[in-house]
Amino acid sequence: MKGHPQVPEALRIGRRALEDLVGVTLLQDWTRNSHGTWSIEIELKTDSWPAGPIPQVSRWFAVADHQYPKGSLELFPSKVGGITTTFRHQLHNSNGDHDSQWRHGNICVTEPTARVRNRNQGVEPLTAEARLRWRVSRALEWLGATASGDLAQAGDHYEVPPVSSIGPLIVFNEDATTFESWTTSTAIFGTMTLKSVTQNPSIRVLTSFADSSARQITTPLWGFDIEQAPNQETGVWIRIPDEPVIEQWHVPDTWEELSELLEARDINIQTVFASTYPYLRNGSAAVVAIGFPIPETVAGPTVCLHWFFIQLPTIFSRSERKRQNVLRNCLFWERNRTLKLTGEINWLRSENWSTDQLGSRGQLAAPLKKQRILLLGAGALGSSLAELLVRGGAFAMTILDGDKVRAGNLVRHTLGVGDIGRGKATQLAKHLNSISPHARVEGVDLPFSLDNEQLTSLDGKHTLVLDCTADDGVANDLAQVAWSSGTVVVSLALSFEAERLYVYAQRDRFDCSRMFSLLSPYIEEDLVQHPLESFPREGIGCWHPVFPARIERVLKAACLTVSFLSEDLDAVTPSGHFMVLK
Repeated sequence: MKGHPQVPEALRIGRRALEDLVGVTLLQDWTRNSHGTWSIEIELKTDSWPAGPIPQVSRWFAVADHQYPKGSLELFPSKVGGITTTFRHQLHNSNGDHDSQWRHGNICVTEPTARVRNRNQGVEPLTAEARLRWRVSRALEWLGATASGDLAQAGDHYEVPPVSSIGPLIVFNEDATTFESWTTSTAIFGTMTLKSVTQNPSIRVLTSFADSSARQITTPLWGFDIEQAPNQETGVWIRIPDEPVIEQWHVPDTWEELSELLEARDINIQTVFASTYPYLRNGSAAVVAIGFPIPETVAGPTVCLHWFFIQLPTIFSRSERKRQNVLRNCLFWERNRTLKLTGEINWLRSENWSTDQLGSRGQLAAPLKKQRILLLGAGALGSSLAELLVRGGAFAMTILDGDKVRAGNLVRHTLGVGDIGRGKATQLAKHLNSISPHARVEGVDLPFSLDNEQLTSLDGKHTLVLDCTADDGVANDLAQVAWSSGTVVVSLALSFEAERLYVYAQRDRFDCSRMFSLLSPYIEEDLVQHPLESFPREGIGCWHPVFPARIERVLKAACLTVSFLSEDLDAVTPSGHFMVLK
């Protein structure tokens, strides 16, 4: 017999836990939604000023996963009797789906503010009885702090206003350095260029800014992959002195609201389009960027520019208006080179891909990141070491190796089957450039040798030389180079099965004789314990020995090298530094 689906017992328990919570009134029981979640409508009452931004009584929907207390649990304002604008620590509070009873403005109550955390300590409980009650209690705290104006206090981490963004991602590169360029410019609008990421064309990268007279303002530094990307498009940028919000923390939903916001800052959007008209191609869908300065902390000094992006419909010339029945949802230039913009704004997703932003999860020490690295040898150790360095923020690197990738290399190399038969150096450089938008890695499919005229200019370009070849001839050649003052040369070698890592580092010069004398006892010990005849062969029918070392030991050696470079690079002297690491 069909009927209303039975409410799971865990949700019943969660509802009963709200019955005695002060400030909470249950308006309806749990209802099963079309997308499989459950929702319950509640009324929350807070001691707020009647004429303030938060009503004393507001309606909300708690929306829970069918696996409650597991899964998602969110709180949304009701479309009837709920808050209608957006506040800090809340998603953009748009009207929501037409068939939904709640708006989109989910509030952040798990990590909202220091004020709420101090009043309601502890990790979110995951029992049926406690989880919903905990979330609703935090919502009451959020409402109280918002009503009193204390939700964001001076010194709190700053969060940009949220937008209802969909579609492709556009990224930019703004930091303190580019902010200086902006502070010296008086331009408030102009044109910008964007390129598509080669590996993922749906991601577009902002590569340069110019004023309305095509004078360059700033060109953020990107890695080789983005710098050399062929496709390019032109967009329009507008800069305002503060956040683009119309009420509290609410970003405009319509072109009418945005135009009014810009007019309040003495910017006429039609003047912007009329001035940039020559740079926008007919038949293209341009992007409009809205930039504004932001601080690192609430009420702190502004430190960089942040950008929001809007996707315009395809724009055609006025003469194409006769085909508007075919060219639906398009824009047409007016006689005065303006555009009729009405209705909802199509905000795009945006992210700041500056080195500091992307490196916030963990990056190398600043002195190591600044090095211009010359890597000799793109084998097992060299490839692993290079990847660790690039991922950690050491982006400037030249790789030398005259070998090609073979199938046998793949058991402990960072490259893959598609690279077999190609030069190790160029393929590794290609791989490294693909893992970071800031990587500037050059590969040269040649061995390091003083006889090679193409390598004579390498010294002046690099400040750190990493020799991963374990080749005596390379060591002898390194000793004959007149290195620039301050250059550090590091020789790295692995023992049998990579049980030990030998490190010899020297500043300003490289004394291979001293390195050989320090290394010799360990090499002799290795040969006694592991004669050449005991080495594994390349394959059946070939006696050619290969160096045995499992990948986890090679990776450990690479990690030990990075730790040494991060912690002890400045301590390396002209007299040399030798270590044996296990």
